[in-house]
Amino acid sequence: MLARQSRAAQSIANCWRKPLAMDDAGSRLDAALARSQLVHKHNLELKRNRIAFFVAGIVLWSILPGAVARSLPISWAIAERIAPRMLGLNLWDAGRDMMAKANPDLPRQVAVPDRRKPLPAAAN
Repeated sequence: MLARQSRAAQSIANCWRKPLAMDDAGSRLDAALARSQLVHKHNLELKRNRIAFFVAGIVLWSILPGAVARSLPISWAIAERIAPRMLGLNLWDAGRDMMAKANPDLPRQVAVPDRRKPLPAAAN
């Protein structure tokens, strides 16, 4: 009789534990869902930040070199070095091309040196 009472008591106790276990499982499920939503939001924010910093880098690198080149001494001729690279020419041809665009008659007035002849030695 005592065994039956203890089994009955255990079964009643189990009936009370099962809803608690289900509540615990439900709260764990809610926590897992909340965490996955948090991770998704975090990943979305990271993606937006990467795009924003990529665009900011493009803008910075398109403005900064010109600002730095203008702030350097004129004797360094940075602008004159940049122009041939941008045009894909050597310095002489780039200068002639820029002069032709500025004034179409000017390149005809500029004497073209004969590059085959050596330059005269300077008298010291």
